[in-house]
Amino acid sequence: MAFASVRPSTRAGRCRVHRLWACGIAASAVGCAQPLQPRDGGPTATFQWADWADSSEYEIVDLGTLGGAKSAATGINNQGHVIGWSAVGPDFSHAFVWDGAMRDLGTVGDGPAEVVPNAINARGQIVGYESDFPDILRAVLWDSGVLRDLGTLGDQLPVAIASAVSDAGQVVGASQTAGGPLHAFLWRDGAMTDLGTLGGLRSAARDVNDAGQVVGWSQVASGAYHAFLWDGGAMRDLGALGRDTSDALKINASGQVTGTSVTAAGETHAFFWSDGVMQDIGTLAAPESSPVAINQSGQVAGNSGPRAFLWDGGVLTPLDSLADGYSHANGMNQRAQIVGRYRARSGALHAFLWDAGRLSDLGGLPDGDESEAIAINRCGAIVGWARSASGEMHAVLWRRASAATQTVARQP
Repeated sequence: MAFASVRPSTRAGRCRVHRLWACGIAASAVGCAQPLQPRDGGPTATFQWADWADSSEYEIVDLGTLGGAKSAATGINNQGHVIGWSAVGPDFSHAFVWDGAMRDLGTVGDGPAEVVPNAINARGQIVGYESDFPDILRAVLWDSGVLRDLGTLGDQLPVAIASAVSDAGQVVGASQTAGGPLHAFLWRDGAMTDLGTLGGLRSAARDVNDAGQVVGWSQVASGAYHAFLWDGGAMRDLGALGRDTSDALKINASGQVTGTSVTAAGETHAFFWSDGVMQDIGTLAAPESSPVAINQSGQVAGNSGPRAFLWDGGVLTPLDSLADGYSHANGMNQRAQIVGRYRARSGALHAFLWDAGRLSDLGGLPDGDESEAIAINRCGAIVGWARSASGEMHAVLWRRASAATQTVARQP
């Protein structure tokens, strides 16, 4: 998903490192739990319904903040555990998990730090990074109430980011090595393994499946950046669509991969890779496309220019029924339900759910003018952010409403 739209504000000291990752939120799990209810302890979630609702599908829950002015939810697993970030003061934000109440994941280092979550798995394990300005980046894992530093690949100054975690508890990301260059890593059973490169200096891991297959990018001997698949101790070059540049972003349980590559014409296109063949997903009358998710059926959600799309078996379908043609996908589940934002007739950006050809406006908080859906789980629970009547950004959860409750979903 496109995390930058809801990422907390950054300082110049860490921006150079952030550009190395386009960290997404993967929420993968098996089975569905009943929607969680607010509970005592921690910030109180507020149930509210939008004035524009006209059916009975979804209700919205304001998850609140950790005491600061703003927050956003960025991922959810099938048990209904929500992750995101919240301001804790004027300069810093912390990661949170919401399981009926919002809990601060805390920090590893001494003193103030910013903690950003990147993924949650079925076990409720959360990975991301902690930043102590200006030069420290720690890859972190939150498990059973404890936030731990995963270490580095030998560099004494901590510079590492954890980008994804499988349901088996395998963590991937990138770390500076003792020699200086950034390398992809796989962390499991308490040990961090250097995945190496394709012959160049640098690499970084983006995603991992339960089989321990890892995807990401690596420099080759020429210095070009190529997508890779690491499996069973060996790193495989996935090639490119035309020119000498590609990047693998997501992998499903079957080992199918999606990412981006530069074509012979110099355009950046989304690709689908399976059984040794890289296929160009194409574009929607735009010079570029990029994926945000791939499900177990090999369906890919993404964006091309100002329009979101679903790619299925070689067919690229725009998510239409939009007021002015603008939409942006952020996430997709195993049912090919897609969430994101679109421009409503009023001109404001609203969260949407696309399901089997039907696009529904998820609405937002009462008297708020903007919202965005970031992630959706297998059960159809959706998280993101919405603006309050006072204009503050708050983390929210959209969930299926009972027959007795009012909805916040409608068709544009």
